[in-house]
This record gives sequence, C-alpha cells and structure tokens, in this order.
Amino acid sequence: VQTCALPISVAQATGLLECNGFSLEREAAGGALVDMAGVGGATFRTWLRAAMLVDQLASLEPDLVIVDLGTNDYIYKDRVEPALERDMRALIHRIRQARPATSILLTTSHDMRYHRKDITAGEDFVRLVRRVAAEENCALWDWRSEEHTSELQSHLNLVCRLLLEKK
Repeated sequence: VQTCALPISVAQATGLLECNGFSLEREAAGGALVDMAGVGGATFRTWLRAAMLVDQLASLEPDLVIVDLGTNDYIYKDRVEPALERDMRALIHRIRQARPATSILLTTSHDMRYHRKDITAGEDFVRLVRRVAAEENCALWDWRSEEHTSELQSHLNLVCRLLLEKK
C-alpha cells in the first residue's frame, strides 16, 4: 500500500468547515469514474431534500446516473404510497435539471421479506418503475425480468458506446 500526504487549504479561517465528499482520481485520461452516494434507509424523498444534488451532479458531469432506490419507500408498510410516483418523477427531473443529456437507469426491487413476512407490495413497485421508466425515457434494470441479463448487457453496451464516443 502506497501512502501520501495531501495538502488541504481553507480559504476562510473562521466558521465551520463542511466536507461534502472528495474524489480520488488518476491524472491519466480514460477509464470510468464511479461515484456512489448512498445512505442506509434513504427514500426518493430523502434525495429530493438533498440541497446540493443538482450542483454536485453538474460538477461530476456523469454520463449515467443509476437510481437504485425504492425499497425503503414501501417495505415497512408493505404498500406503495401514491406520493411515491410523484417523488420518483421529481428526482428524475432534478437529475435532468443538472445534466439534461445524462442517461438515467432505474432499477426495480427484488423479492423481499421483512420481520419474517413476505413483502407483497414489491409487485406494485415494479409495475410503477416499469411505467415511469418508459414514460420518462429512462433505461430499466428489472430484477424480476427473466431477461434482465440481456437487458443489462444492452444497457452496458450503450454506456460503453457513449463513453467511447466521448474520447
């Protein structure tokens, strides 16, 4: 393991210093930068309240944003609340506000159990995500589709093509 010291300078000497993340990248061109943001228990509404989301997405300039959310929105009450569709679409629109040309991939959920009980609302959630993905022109990774392997391959092919075109 190689270690190094990184100098940090602060422009203002008074007040609190808030660090909202950092990025370690290599200087050489090429490759992919994977940036993950996640908080255990997060919901679509959690991300709608993220005040810096638009600015951070704009500065990252992602080619693809994968939205892998939803289970925390329905698992505890075993039902999909009507507001979930509104929140899902609002998050998609916020992502597009920051990066209009960025591709968005929505994911469905897999089968789940909570407190030894099968969660049946997952089917309603899957139908919702499938419909929203189609209507909002988002790619879809459907865990419940028998063809999800070929779907993922076609999405990966698209992403690779997009990345190669940018070089």
